[in-house]
Amino acid sequence: MRLVTFSWAYEGEEVFLCGSWSDWKNLLLLRKVSGREETIFSAVVSLEPGIYLYKYFVDGEWKIDKNALAVFQQNGEICNCLCNPDSLVQEDALLQTLPTREKVCSSSDKPELPARLGNPISPRPGHRNAFAAGEGRMAVIMVGLPARGKSFISAKVARYLKWLGYETNVFNVGAYRRKRLGSYHQHDFFRSDNPEGVKIRLELCRHALDDLLSFLSSGGHVGILDATNHTRPRRRFIVDYLKGYKEGHVKLMFVEVICDMASIIDRNIQLKAHNSADYTEVDPKFAEEDFRERLKHYEKSYETITEKQLSFFKLFNVGERTVTNRIQGILPTRIVYYLMNLHIVPRPLYFSLQENTYSKTSPDVENKTSLSSKGSMAEFMSSSQLPRAALDPAEHLSVWCSPEADAVEIAQKIPHVELVSWKALEEIDMGECAGMSAEEFKACRPRDFKQMQMDPLHYRFPGIGGESYSDLIARLEPVIIELERQRSPVLVIAHKSVLQCLLAYFMNMEPVTIPSVNIPLHQIIKVEPANDGLNLEHFPLKFC
Repeated sequence: MRLVTFSWAYEGEEVFLCGSWSDWKNLLLLRKVSGREETIFSAVVSLEPGIYLYKYFVDGEWKIDKNALAVFQQNGEICNCLCNPDSLVQEDALLQTLPTREKVCSSSDKPELPARLGNPISPRPGHRNAFAAGEGRMAVIMVGLPARGKSFISAKVARYLKWLGYETNVFNVGAYRRKRLGSYHQHDFFRSDNPEGVKIRLELCRHALDDLLSFLSSGGHVGILDATNHTRPRRRFIVDYLKGYKEGHVKLMFVEVICDMASIIDRNIQLKAHNSADYTEVDPKFAEEDFRERLKHYEKSYETITEKQLSFFKLFNVGERTVTNRIQGILPTRIVYYLMNLHIVPRPLYFSLQENTYSKTSPDVENKTSLSSKGSMAEFMSSSQLPRAALDPAEHLSVWCSPEADAVEIAQKIPHVELVSWKALEEIDMGECAGMSAEEFKACRPRDFKQMQMDPLHYRFPGIGGESYSDLIARLEPVIIELERQRSPVLVIAHKSVLQCLLAYFMNMEPVTIPSVNIPLHQIIKVEPANDGLNLEHFPLKFC
């Protein structure tokens, strides 16, 4: 342990210190020492060797010492940084271990600080710079036979990562083939003993990889190569090709999708025959026969991943069994956990504003209003007049809500087999502005109001505990994972900001649009995930 002295020699009447050594949970009051020319606030903290982030809380505002080492957090905020001398960590190592957006700022190159920094706590990566230092850029390479769900899984992973703030794009080699050569190619084109076809398909893969690398070079975080990549030579080619990336290391992760369930394969083949861009002008019956022949060609040359030197994840029968090999790092682990909770069982999800949801105002709400009947939602969910949305308790409806008494009371009135109270479903924390109406917020804090209008996704409400929409998304990530895992209907009763974030995920919306997602009052929103997208319906609540 080492005693470290922290000092604040600037303006202020009451100064606190908060840092990562206490997980940003404790405020330490600095002792006031008056000198001849200035007043200094100081405190002594006993710390283990290591690297720590910290900030000062001066007269109700978060500030940093502009003459001390400072770094950008992953959410775009600025913190002071302490490198405990006993840790023997040099500045080069510091740059590798800290989540920086730019180079560490020296005292001669200090950033222009905003008047109010907001809450320094950022438990998970935010949208402004979600990619952690040391992760590098990443390529996810899909592997598997056709009609196994690779494109479906690619789209799901891309949606999930984009929702979290990672710039992600899918590069489908089949789309490159159709764009350059036209839609329909007879099954012989895909034979492994057709040298011309093999050469063309390899060249198309190269084009897709070039675009993937260009995407990463221009600021993208994750590129997903959606193709069969079903032989060892093809995977070896991809590995060698990405090694030539001139702008740094690209982390590689292979995801192999394996399915031997005839019912799933047959359904996917029928979807391909009727909906695939490969057969837009082909008779569906002929298309199905041709596609089955194409499958046979791929099956003859198929080689499952056994290369132990690769980082890979195998998914059997949509979650029935999984295999992992050399999965390391925050992002690959995150992707694996997400994939382990996916399934294709159809089930509806329902979302509704919590009754009296507008009594806890947020600055984007103009009027305070409430539902006139707490039984209206229960009546709707058991109504026989709306068979498309009505639920029978035998269908194992789960009702999720926040721990607030009003929310639990509403949820208990609805026929259900399970009631889950999630703290994560609580309304966005407005910090010092809790309870303010939009007019009050604009009048009392015009500067904050302007910042919120300029960047509503990243604006964090001032004061201890204040959150941004970006923070809220991080808090709701476990809820999304659990919703994906559910195989029975779920009704989520929550506040407006929470429903905006959840619905933006299912609707595959850009994160910047989340604060403007419309959540109508007195309605149930029904979401039904489908293989080809999403079915969305709105049902008004009726009152007596």
